[in-house]
Amino acid sequence: MIWESYQSGETVGQTGSEGGTILKDEEVADYAHITLEQARYFAITVGLYGVLMHTAFAASLEEATQKYNAMKAALEAAPEDNDDLYAWCDAFTDRFQ
Repeated sequence: MIWESYQSGETVGQTGSEGGTILKDEEVADYAHITLEQARYFAITVGLYGVLMHTAFAASLEEATQKYNAMKAALEAAPEDNDDLYAWCDAFTDRFQ
């Protein structure tokens, strides 16, 4: 999968869905989107298009970066079969809080 800057990087520095400043914003076209933002805390929001929208939180940039990378890798490994996908979504949200 090839991750690219969302909207050519124009969203970096803007306000994200959690009210913080977007630090990193990437997308795999027609598949998934991941955003890292900072407010009083760090938030990582992911979307697996048509299936999942989830936000995880972190107290430090180091923790947020680790979660961001792990969540991105997990999105890449999402199953294509719908039956497996819904179980995967439950496991994903349990893992990343």
